[in-house]
Amino acid sequence: MVDAGSVLVVGAGIVGLSSALHLARSGYRVTVVERGEAGRGASWGNAGWICPGLVAPLTPPGAWRSAVGGLLRGSPALSVPRPTPGTGLLLTRLALQMTEARFHAAVQSTAPLVARALGAYDDLRAAGVDAPLRRAPITVGCTSEAEAEAFAAELAQLEEAGAEVSVERAEPGEAPFFSDRIRAVLAVHGQAYVDPGRFGAALRRAVLEHGVELREHTRVVSGHSGNRAVSVLTGAGEVLAADRLVVCAGAWTDGILTSILGARARVGVHSGRGYSFSAAFADGVDTARAAHALRAGPVYLPGERTVLTPYGGGVRVAGTMEFAAPDAPARRAAASRIAAAAQPYLRGVDLSSRRDEWVGPRPVTADGRPVIRRLDARVAVAAGHGMWGMALGPATGEAVAALLARS
Repeated sequence: MVDAGSVLVVGAGIVGLSSALHLARSGYRVTVVERGEAGRGASWGNAGWICPGLVAPLTPPGAWRSAVGGLLRGSPALSVPRPTPGTGLLLTRLALQMTEARFHAAVQSTAPLVARALGAYDDLRAAGVDAPLRRAPITVGCTSEAEAEAFAAELAQLEEAGAEVSVERAEPGEAPFFSDRIRAVLAVHGQAYVDPGRFGAALRRAVLEHGVELREHTRVVSGHSGNRAVSVLTGAGEVLAADRLVVCAGAWTDGILTSILGARARVGVHSGRGYSFSAAFADGVDTARAAHALRAGPVYLPGERTVLTPYGGGVRVAGTMEFAAPDAPARRAAASRIAAAAQPYLRGVDLSSRRDEWVGPRPVTADGRPVIRRLDARVAVAAGHGMWGMALGPATGEAVAALLARS
């Protein structure tokens, strides 16, 4: 294989590891630098949905009304624990994006990644990533016909933008895990899910097998992009240099870019933290059918912005968009609030049996679009996927390798 040069990748989440693997397969000598453990950040604790039919910006038209209402009534779907001028500015920018035209533009810009979402997973498996992708419909439970119609209308916009979306009504008996509070059930076909921890570990192994050097527990504190090379300084005082640099550092991306290129390099990535936990199926003969049905595939409660995925003999439950610093301590009550809000709509699962409680910062942009571009001759960025890092990460890795090949 032709030596294409050397690349430093900062960040070893799903985006960074996918980028590293595709770059290595393209002939680059790749070193990945990760502040923690590879695959254990926001890529680890999410629900593992690979759902091209549901990938949409955070800013559907008019959603500011429900967001304000949710904040006032203390809904777990949105939280701003310690408002700051910066958070207020971000919320304002998000609200300004909630128009038909801007939503459509954001959907269109993400469409190429969405179109490659499932195929990119197949390609990673062919490259040695040994973790199953389970194809299954996503069952959506709505509390009213109006909520179901609004959800279906949003899916129709995604379909117009090129996403392959097949949605149909389902009979309540087909979803025995919903309580009587759910009045309309939709099935979104053509979707999939993974065990995110297992997939991240398999991707880490594949990256190493392709000759990538992985430096975990290594923080980048500064750097320099010069005419002949780009370099970063680690917290241990070590200088790492390469021909190119790709920053895939999630919610920490802007801080790293600023330390290397100055404030002009900010791309507007913010921390939108999510919480998750695992829960057991409920005991009892009367809930056995519901528990069995929950094993078949993911479930979504759009009113509560809560998702459930089969996981480890039970389910993983994830929700909340919390605008707070990425390293802020977890709020102990957050998981309890998610469970309390979702439990009345469910049967067959005991959300009081929580374990593996987790919080992680998702990288959010105000316009809902991932940022994948070069910033100068040697530095590129791939970040800002929000809640869709698992769905779009492998396709982003392909895009990063193609981006560097063109430069």
